[in-house]
Amino acid sequence: MAEVEIDLSSDTSDHVDRYLGDDFDLVLTVCDAASGSCPVFPVAKRQLHHDFEDPDKPGISDEEPLPVFRQVRDEIRVYCRCFLSAEVGINL
Repeated sequence: MAEVEIDLSSDTSDHVDRYLGDDFDLVLTVCDAASGSCPVFPVAKRQLHHDFEDPDKPGISDEEPLPVFRQVRDEIRVYCRCFLSAEVGINL
């Protein structure tokens, strides 16, 4: 992410169960396996799913992950821009 000037050094990864009871306007799942295995957020007003390849999935060789991470990062960027434009009229 630093390659595209996004600093994640102070971010953490939390287990999704921590947020199951929270009230969300929108929950967006993005993993290629999440649509079938991601928990339901019962108080979310809306829940959407978009498939992105999991760059950390089993079977990817040690040489392969970095290009896949970059590809998925860039696909997520494009998706978010399109989503924001279509849903709330924000063009980045």
